[in-house]
Amino acid sequence: TLTGVCANKAAVVAVPVANTPAPNVGPVAVAPPGPVGPNQASTVIDVTIPAGTGSLTFTGLQPTISLGIAALQGGLFKASGNLGPVIVTDTRQLGSSPWSLTGIVTDFTSGTKTIDGKYLGWVPTLVGAPAANAGVAGPTVLPFPGSPNGLKTASTLSSGSVVNGLTQTSVSAVLNLAAPGNTPGGLYTSTLTLTLL
Repeated sequence: TLTGVCANKAAVVAVPVANTPAPNVGPVAVAPPGPVGPNQASTVIDVTIPAGTGSLTFTGLQPTISLGIAALQGGLFKASGNLGPVIVTDTRQLGSSPWSLTGIVTDFTSGTKTIDGKYLGWVPTLVGAPAANAGVAGPTVLPFPGSPNGLKTASTLSSGSVVNGLTQTSVSAVLNLAAPGNTPGGLYTSTLTLTLL
């Protein structure tokens, strides 16, 4: 750290100047720097930046997400709920590997009754302006049969890489259940697991 202190203060006085036309001045040649003189010396400065600094983490996953009471629509029991916002923080160095935040669900169970996890899908979206996020939202996954296996197959909620000046990505998702219309009544639970790699 270099610190400079100026102890002298100078007063500025306005002096009237005659309105005289400026002389005609042509281009001025600038001489290239000359060789190092006898009273000059040069040195090489180096520094080592350690590798492997920073971290990749996420926060914001709720302990419980309720889809409420399903309504029978078009022969299917449909219900929706909100995930997040989940915030991915990436403080790693430029050139680090890209990251991906994925989610996968188990089957819903209520005692001995089961709803296959493939009947759950999601619609991920970024929270805030895209330019304010380092990553992007993942694609929509429709409940079966709109997709082969719904969220029972690991699906991308968000992905990205190290970006200059941006360290966070905020993403949320609407969870959509579309269970068969002959599903027995009951309170069903499933486990959603998010993994950041």
